[in-house]
Amino acid sequence: MSPAHAYYVIAGLFTLSSALIWGVNTLFLLDAGLDILGVFLANAAFTLGMVVFEIPTGVFADTAGVIGDVQVRNRGTFGGSLAHADPGADWPAVFLALDGEATLVGPKGRRSVRARDFFAGMMSTALAEDEILCELVLPLESKRAGAAYRKLRQPASGFAVAGAAAQVVLDRRGRIDAVAIGVTGVNAVPFRAASVEKRLVGQAPDPAAMRTLCARVEEADPLGDLFASAEYRAHLAGVFVARAVAEALARAKL
Repeated sequence: MSPAHAYYVIAGLFTLSSALIWGVNTLFLLDAGLDILGVFLANAAFTLGMVVFEIPTGVFADTAGVIGDVQVRNRGTFGGSLAHADPGADWPAVFLALDGEATLVGPKGRRSVRARDFFAGMMSTALAEDEILCELVLPLESKRAGAAYRKLRQPASGFAVAGAAAQVVLDRRGRIDAVAIGVTGVNAVPFRAASVEKRLVGQAPDPAAMRTLCARVEEADPLGDLFASAEYRAHLAGVFVARAVAEALARAKL
């Protein structure tokens, strides 16, 4: 794919030390999506960069703006978050909802892994010990489409107790033609809420109906801890899937 536009972003635009470590990263705005070459673009770049570079979705700013704390937002990266694969991390939900693709490089060459095949277990991914993550491609729908991320933040760590990213596409009648939902913070591994996606296709975006259809996430196999029980997390999964879908629908109508 040849880029429609190329934007060169220095991660150190936001922190000088990041520039010294990471140097220059590249965002390619393709006809069909976003290509992050280098993958070590600081989280803060997505908070401002999506406005500066006119990326046609608010899901990146949604996510970058609620990650951890100021230090993590300025020094953490999109690619680093995916490779680390913490079950409460935010970017994995977006990676899944946008049906992204990761390019991995090692001694045996390059290979591509789809988002749904990338996360293998708690803090475990498809990356082999001798591979690095070097590129991400994130398809973005543009016509009658919207994407959003919503989460309940753990107040001490900033990780997601439950979080969801959704991308929706409306047909010419205003009904849901396609939807993809990524969920994080609930299971040991981030996942696609395929059961909810199936129920939503063909539906009119009525707010009450959306909340009902999103309330139960069958794929949820929630973790429990001192902050949130498994039962509570299962409930939160439905709540935040509904909120992400609602905001994505609102953006799709713009």
